[in-house]
Amino acid sequence: MASILLKEKIPKFAFFARSLKENEVPIFVSHYVIKDEFRSNLEYLKNNGYYTLSTDEFYGFIKFNNEIPKRSVLLTFDDGHLNNWDVVFPLLKEFNMKATIFVTPGTMTDKLEGHLDLDNTWPSFSCFSWQEAKIMQDTGLVDIQSHTLAHQVCFINSKIVDFQRPLHNGEPKYRWLWTAVEAGNNDELWGAPVYEYRSRMTALRYFDGIHLRKSCMDFVSSNGGVRFFDNLEWRWILNRFVNEFRIQNRVQDNYETKEEQVHQIKYSLAKSREVIKEKLNKDCFYLALPWNQGNSLTLKLIEESGYRANFSGTSSFVTAKYGSNPYLLNRVEGYWIKSLPGKGRVSVFNKLGSRLCKSAN
Repeated sequence: MASILLKEKIPKFAFFARSLKENEVPIFVSHYVIKDEFRSNLEYLKNNGYYTLSTDEFYGFIKFNNEIPKRSVLLTFDDGHLNNWDVVFPLLKEFNMKATIFVTPGTMTDKLEGHLDLDNTWPSFSCFSWQEAKIMQDTGLVDIQSHTLAHQVCFINSKIVDFQRPLHNGEPKYRWLWTAVEAGNNDELWGAPVYEYRSRMTALRYFDGIHLRKSCMDFVSSNGGVRFFDNLEWRWILNRFVNEFRIQNRVQDNYETKEEQVHQIKYSLAKSREVIKEKLNKDCFYLALPWNQGNSLTLKLIEESGYRANFSGTSSFVTAKYGSNPYLLNRVEGYWIKSLPGKGRVSVFNKLGSRLCKSAN
């Protein structure tokens, strides 16, 4: 049970109904929501007198101790997926509640038409458009902020841990791979080696061998393309191909310098702010680091880049309050909203039981 509790990152208020003090503001984060579940969460907040803060209201509280309603929360969403437009936004309007969406400008388009209605289906991984972002922002209920430029990943060494391959639904397993190899975001890259990796915001980049990558992709393409992965021995075959390639060709490891790393991180942070301001005619002062991954260098560059706050803390037990470090703000899953103090509160044990049942199914 102890390992489950640690893994779940359960907030303190979920254990003890009265543990949430009046001067504390829980910050919730979600990526996708199911319509009925999200509606139920908003109903719970409304029925128990919770107020949803804007990002500026929240910052004014933790920085300057500005007065806010006693029961205040901050709702945040990462990545800017279509689900936020199709499901989250209509419900926010219905309940007149606010939320902040952290987007990656490098993955967005100006206009997107004809996408699916995602009311109760697991959404695709496409982002909403700038046109839709502007509509949401202009209501005053949604605040669009930065999730870095492209949610970028970088390889950190030459150890191959996998290859780009299709999932059972045909989607690429490593949707972010294009950011690591600087390909187009629609490139499937079947067969491309996947090396050990981390967030671009935290590590020196290892530059993979472009000739090896291209050779692997050409090999897969000439052996059936995506159907190559129907062969139960595909992994053994590709690993053998890589070993033979490395024997026959001298592949030299190549890493970026510390100066290049700093430049690239600063570019991602600054460019994201610049594009958001250009597209939405608004300032961007708030950031959520992808995967909550950052280090002392990253935090220093975030502050230097003009951001007022970073929502990427990792402790579910530390709730934001006046005087909190604005660059290490902790968030907890939206899953725990109905464990906030209030009428109809769901205990931590019921929530865990429900989650374990879903996992088993």
